[in-house]
Amino acid sequence: KYNTDWKAYIVPKSGETFFTTWFYKPIHEDRHIMSNGYMNGWYIDDTGNYSVIIEYRPQKFFYQGLLISGVTLVIGLFLLFKRRV
Repeated sequence: KYNTDWKAYIVPKSGETFFTTWFYKPIHEDRHIMSNGYMNGWYIDDTGNYSVIIEYRPQKFFYQGLLISGVTLVIGLFLLFKRRV
């Protein structure tokens, strides 16, 4: 189903990682279209050798929250054990 929370990113062909889309801007919304009456599509005019990564934006928020929670847990455990020693 078409949803504006889906984002597409054009990234260099090499060097794709889990965090790649955190550092690139998505394809502009005026290039995001409804295709076949129900699904997401993007107009891409770029030429050359690149990858297109399609990502659901709320999933990125989940990963960012998970990262923040993990860092907070590590800091909290560090402070707890530091105080006991």
